[in-house]
Amino acid sequence: MLELKQAVRDADLVILATPEYNAGLPGVLKNAVDWVSRPPRPNAWEGRPVAVMGATPGGFGTALAQLQLRSALAHVGALVMPLPRFGVSQAHRAFAEDGSLADPATAERLERFLGSAATWAARLAG
Repeated sequence: MLELKQAVRDADLVILATPEYNAGLPGVLKNAVDWVSRPPRPNAWEGRPVAVMGATPGGFGTALAQLQLRSALAHVGALVMPLPRFGVSQAHRAFAEDGSLADPATAERLERFLGSAATWAARLAG
């Protein structure tokens, strides 16, 4: 856990990708957010730029899991990128067998999202 805390502290930007389980955030990811926030002050999330994304076989692109993750991160002082948002619905169709994105439109959206995240982090860095 100490290595994860230090990695968060050292990062210019943290990108968290989540699946969605039963319309919510996976417990292991919530635990990781909580563990990195300990001890209470200072915690590694405070002032850290974070971008949130996700993929699911369902139809809502992890909207509910991302909402819960954004809330947890805001509570521990992370600076969560508000827009754009990125989620992949029907993920089982979106990826090729080698793990690459099969859909060029999704790949383009991901590229724009990552570019926005880099801009977000740079803007916060001053």
